[in-house]
Amino acid sequence: MPSSVQSTRAVLLCAVLASPAIPFGPAFAADGEVAASYDITLGGFALAKGNLAVKVEKDAYTARVGYRTAGVGKVMSGARGEAKSTGTLRPDRPIPASYLLEGSGDKKDHHVTMALAAGSVRDLDVEPPLKDDDERIPVTAAHRRDVLDPLSAILVPIARRDGAAGREVCERTLPIYDGWTRYDVKLSYKRTDAVAKPGYSGPAVVCAARWIPVSGHKPDRAGTRFMAENRNLEMALAPVGDSGLMVPVRIAVETMSGLLVVQADRFQVIAGSHAAR
Repeated sequence: MPSSVQSTRAVLLCAVLASPAIPFGPAFAADGEVAASYDITLGGFALAKGNLAVKVEKDAYTARVGYRTAGVGKVMSGARGEAKSTGTLRPDRPIPASYLLEGSGDKKDHHVTMALAAGSVRDLDVEPPLKDDDERIPVTAAHRRDVLDPLSAILVPIARRDGAAGREVCERTLPIYDGWTRYDVKLSYKRTDAVAKPGYSGPAVVCAARWIPVSGHKPDRAGTRFMAENRNLEMALAPVGDSGLMVPVRIAVETMSGLLVVQADRFQVIAGSHAAR
């Protein structure tokens, strides 16, 4: 698969870990919109910049994420891309309806257009398509059922009605299909940290994460083995104002090239909060 596609999928995996968790439920859902920007570094060097916008209205959501290389990353590759996801919210999970990804890099373009119904993929167009390969675990029809696209995976239900975030934020497994591969992201509670950032000062819930490949991958590939065995992945989430939105303050992922860190440098609650803007 072209390196630009691999880069996009890596960035979107980080986006899943770096995106805000949005608590919702039948009695305590809150309309809100949040915008955030992120600096992404690898081994301490600037790699990329990302931006995120998520809007919730009643039981409908729209999520958008974009990225572009910066610093050393821009010298190595002028990759950029954006993705959008829409759907509705249930008390226990989001139900995605559409997912769109457009990206470019290394003089190649790639895209995913996915339509879903009741948690299953109904229509799919990807470029480039997965090549037939005896070493690759095939993606079956069953692997496209009861799934989340990478952006819908950011919608996380929280059982607490007081709006506070507890360890339950982390106790879940996200079944994700990105148009090429099917994988799980398994979260577990690690600790609670004190955080002081512009616009927020208080506790942040830190989740450990594991990437578990299901299909569409080559199990003997070094990168696949490394990520499947990787235990150095974590993210810290903090509630912002009274918007009902949780925003990441830091994500750290060990890669074969060094420590990848996603750090929020600015966020803004557009509606439903008294947080500083």
